[in-house]
Formats: sequence, structure tokens, C-alpha cells
Amino acid sequence: RLSYEEIDAMKFIDAADQFKVAAKDESTILTDFSVKHHAYYIAFVGVFREQVDPQEVCTFTESGSTRDVQ
Repeated sequence: RLSYEEIDAMKFIDAADQFKVAAKDESTILTDFSVKHHAYYIAFVGVFREQVDPQEVCTFTESGSTRDVQ
């Protein structure tokens, strides 16, 4: 377990990553909400994108997103 002082000295992103570590401890009340099934995540994003962008003018890649205005 980390003390408040140790967490306070960390960069924000490093401190945020400690939630995942703490969630694995059996004595914690925290829950790890990491995506465990990548295929489900892709399917959900696809359904969501169809509703938000039905004309499919936005494209998404690992390096970012672009929007083609027509």
C-alpha cells in the first residue's frame, strides 16, 4: 500500500494507475473496470458509432481520428 505522501509525489497518470493495482487487493472496496474482452469492446464501439455517425464521415485508427466533411 502506498501512503498519501507517496501518491501525492507521483505524476497524475502514475497515481491513477495505482487504482488498478489497489483494485486487485482482496481487502479493497475498489473495482477494476478494465476491458477484459476486447471483441465485446469493439462490437460496442461499432454499434455506438453507427448511432453517433450514421453517415460514417469519421474514421478511426490507432493513431487518431479524422473527419471527412462532404
